[in-house]
Amino acid sequence: MRSFSDGRIALEIATLVLLCLGGTAAIPRQEAARAERKAAVKIRWEERPGVSRYRLQLARDDGFKDIVFDRLVSGHEYVVADLSPGAYYWRVAPAEYETGRFSAPALIKAGERPVPLLLSPIGGWRALIGKVLRPSALSLDPETSLIVGTNERGMTYALEASTGAVRWISRPEEAESRAVPVDAWTLPLPSTKGKRVLVAQGDRVRVLDAATGRELWRQRVSGTITGASVVGASDAKALVATAGPATLRLFEGETGREIWSVPLETEAIGAPSVLSSDEGLSLFIAHLDGTIERRDDKGKSLRAIKLAVPATTPPVFVEGKSGPLIIGTARGLVALAPGDLRILWEKELEDGPRGEMAVENEELAFVTARGRVSLFDLMRREIKWSADGAVDARAVTLVDLDGDGANDLLAPAGSAFAMAWRRRDGVWLWQAEEASEDVRSEAGGELRSLVIVSGERARYAVGGDRWGLRAVALPTAQ
Repeated sequence: MRSFSDGRIALEIATLVLLCLGGTAAIPRQEAARAERKAAVKIRWEERPGVSRYRLQLARDDGFKDIVFDRLVSGHEYVVADLSPGAYYWRVAPAEYETGRFSAPALIKAGERPVPLLLSPIGGWRALIGKVLRPSALSLDPETSLIVGTNERGMTYALEASTGAVRWISRPEEAESRAVPVDAWTLPLPSTKGKRVLVAQGDRVRVLDAATGRELWRQRVSGTITGASVVGASDAKALVATAGPATLRLFEGETGREIWSVPLETEAIGAPSVLSSDEGLSLFIAHLDGTIERRDDKGKSLRAIKLAVPATTPPVFVEGKSGPLIIGTARGLVALAPGDLRILWEKELEDGPRGEMAVENEELAFVTARGRVSLFDLMRREIKWSADGAVDARAVTLVDLDGDGANDLLAPAGSAFAMAWRRRDGVWLWQAEEASEDVRSEAGGELRSLVIVSGERARYAVGGDRWGLRAVALPTAQ
């Protein structure tokens, strides 16, 4: 019979949250309506050498006559969810082959402060390569995935997705090795002659060989690049928007030849959106002054309207070719018909979108101006839920973390690096690490985005921090 020494048990408990926050909220505050208040607790105990499985019990009394949870668990921590707020007692026993002696009962309270439902696995890497705000994932072949990103010195790195090891570095010419705008678009560029990487930053557009980092061509543009898109599925072209002066340019992906350049009336927001339909290729541009434009594949303006308020996000499409065009504004959201840009509906929101939005299954995910994550129901035209925490997020990344078949919402979260919320109700699912302070205090800095890659043993969320790029292993459902 294995036994536990009561004195050796180390408690490190972070007790949770109301998963059904209908009123006062802690961090992250949830606004999804719930019929019954629920809570969860995270319990951690001292790991015993040679023991990987334990029996964990939770009861309403210290005599364990009213047990609410009794399960064999792996590891030395566990989240017990769907509890009524209140006081509980827990105990644990080694159970590698049979249940050993339980530890002394310990008191824990559910509903005092938040903890996520999923535990953080061990794994990941950090590459000290300078500030990278927009990393991208690139598959060289079925067995090799890379993370590519460009830092504030204009240096582009390709890192092994599983380890963070540097595959190659593309350095700018010595005369250009200077501080440039941190925001850079580093995107996979399809080509029939091999995999390519498009780099658009400052006043330079470059294309690199994805396998070696060798520069294939570069072009200098007037003004500062404010967005870049890839046009086409093979032998793609590079579409670049600039400010000062406001222009839109299209480059041949393989040679760098400028196909056309057209002036814009005002500065565009982010990257132009590209839609392929029976009528051909259309480019949609949202301008800072609220003008929304549709142009053809030669840059000719086909239609333009001006909204009553400034736009805050690039357009996104719903349901591919037939769905509406959604744009974030200073007052909320507006839906337009892609053909003639007529307004289909408008929705005023207290906290409107910023950065880049994502659409999936008639739902719109975005980060608000105040650094909150929101999920908007496009059929009912209402906010399904909102949550605090995404203080330095540019966009939401969709990924299934709890194994329910629905993509959850993942976003950068200040000193916590990343946080995730359950798709169906906004419950706090996961946080990469304990925040050094209230994560909301870091709002107002440079905005980041995350990319998901699969390694040999885990999936990783990869994003920039103040030193470089960092990968954190994503949790799996318990």
